[in-house]
Amino acid sequence: MNKVTLYGRLAKDPQIVANGSIVSTTLAVDRRSKEKKADFIQIRIFGEKRVEFFTKYFKKGDPILIEGSLRVDQVQNNDGTTSFFTYVAVNEMYFTAGKDRSNGNNGAVIPEEINEVATPVTSGVNNTKGVANTRRVVGIKRRR
Repeated sequence: MNKVTLYGRLAKDPQIVANGSIVSTTLAVDRRSKEKKADFIQIRIFGEKRVEFFTKYFKKGDPILIEGSLRVDQVQNNDGTTSFFTYVAVNEMYFTAGKDRSNGNNGAVIPEEINEVATPVTSGVNNTKGVANTRRVVGIKRRR
């Protein structure tokens, strides 16, 4: 099974690549230690609608909970050597409570256009270590 779940903050603004069908950015994930250190993990979001949604509602510093799979791409360099690039391919993303997102909706912001096309599924993530009261907004159950 290849499944990754990460909670962190976007370390930089999302960058659209590949003719608007892929977003690439970095997620800063705090380590659970006395030292104030973070791991910086590359993430990618695929699909034009997901890219549009992600770039519209997420920016540098925003907290986010993601689920996806670990992928490794192999790239041939100009000098003939091979490099490997590891990232998380995001399948689902969740708004999480943050300074700018508190609106009386359990800390989650659910854009109106999401409610028009789909039914948001409430996630039962409750954790006293920082991830609390999230609502699932991508990978949602579509209305028929």
